[in-house]
Amino acid sequence: MPIIIEYERIMAEQHYLAKERRLHTIQYKSAEQRYHHFIKEMPKKIVTETPAHHIVAYLGITPEYFGRVKR
Repeated sequence: MPIIIEYERIMAEQHYLAKERRLHTIQYKSAEQRYHHFIKEMPKKIVTETPAHHIVAYLGITPEYFGRVKR
């Protein structure tokens, strides 16, 4: 049983840290920086197969600006 508790603790810590990184990215990086970070850090399959409107929502930018940043 202690192994399960330790696993849950580690997963909770990882989830918290991921949320902190995302919050920091949204608050302190420009849209262009967020996009470049997204394509650099996410698995290639997610970058290529995710519809643009989902990426736009995730990055918190407008579709028009996304088109400009992507070029």
